[in-house]
Amino acid sequence: MKTIYIPGNSGWRSTDPNDVKQKLTDANTKYNNVVRPIIRLLKAWNCNVSYPFDSYLMELKLTGMNFYNDTVQTGFFYAVMQLNADLGDPQFKKDKIESLKYNTNEVKKALDGDDMDRAKKWLHRVLPEA
Repeated sequence: MKTIYIPGNSGWRSTDPNDVKQKLTDANTKYNNVVRPIIRLLKAWNCNVSYPFDSYLMELKLTGMNFYNDTVQTGFFYAVMQLNADLGDPQFKKDKIESLKYNTNEVKKALDGDDMDRAKKWLHRVLPEA
């Protein structure tokens, strides 16, 4: 086992990159290759809103979620709803999560109403335009 240290919220923490990589590979295989794209989408959001989540910890949390029978779209909606702030987290993090959930819900409502233009408008509030 190769242990390396990465910066964390309260100092340096140890990690085994091969272990994390294997967990992600296993989850991605188990859930029909939807886990990696969901993680990429949420990491893009996280970066776009000044990192309310520690990227490494968010990836671990997402890797441990159950995406049974999900597509990237349904899994993304599910993962967003599972993200929460802890009691002691700063208000900006709580606000970013609340905004993410609100905007994602608006995307979902627009898609349910077959309004692709509206869905794209709301999605661009969550993810940067490519």
